[in-house]
Amino acid sequence: MPKKSNLGFKYILLRKSLHFIFTLILILPVQPFIPFNNLFMIPREVFYTLLSVFAVTLNVIQLKRPLIRSDVKKALQNGRKMLFNEMSRLLPLEGAPQFLDDLDKALQRFEDMIDLQLSRVERKYEQIGGYIGITYGVIGSTIAYFLFENYVYYGVLSLMFVDSVSAIVGSYIGFHHYPLSEKTVEGSLFSFFVFFIVLSLHEISWVYAIFISLVAIITEVVSPEDNFYLPIIISMTTDFLNLSIP
Repeated sequence: MPKKSNLGFKYILLRKSLHFIFTLILILPVQPFIPFNNLFMIPREVFYTLLSVFAVTLNVIQLKRPLIRSDVKKALQNGRKMLFNEMSRLLPLEGAPQFLDDLDKALQRFEDMIDLQLSRVERKYEQIGGYIGITYGVIGSTIAYFLFENYVYYGVLSLMFVDSVSAIVGSYIGFHHYPLSEKTVEGSLFSFFVFFIVLSLHEISWVYAIFISLVAIITEVVSPEDNFYLPIIISMTTDFLNLSIP
């Protein structure tokens, strides 16, 4: 099957790379490699609570002010005007108007390119309602921690791999969309296998790994907002199965 010739793929890749980095912060309190107390001098529940407050505050600020890309473009335009005023004052009059005109057009093209790239990174509903994906991910993980404690580790892992792989693969080779959804069958299949491998590396039996991976992709497809529901549902599932926690 041919690959999609879709320029939007690299923007999905960029957004999900940022998503992956963000989930590393969410998993810090329960990851098994470095004791959390050696990193922060606060309890885990305080960490998640403060992170939730920060995410909500960030989103509220975003809702009450213009889009970030609009601010960036305005700053670039203001900088260009100041630059031109200064150059007009310093340059000799002969030949300056044509040079400044060419430079002005080049800078306008640069501003348009920056605006286009930022707009592609944003999801459509984020352009209307703020950057709520971050907020949903933090709140979902915080709820999962308070309900299922350290089982949130598996919930954040699902957020880290299932959501990211599904979106990246779906934007690259996804041709079979679910009804009334931008999600694809190809994205679900790849994310299923990746999460199955991740769980298997945690020495979870293949039966449980298949079941949890299946629950994860179903949640990712049918939930109204996967960033919110994935950490809760997967934490609940692994708690119900009484899995060992790393």
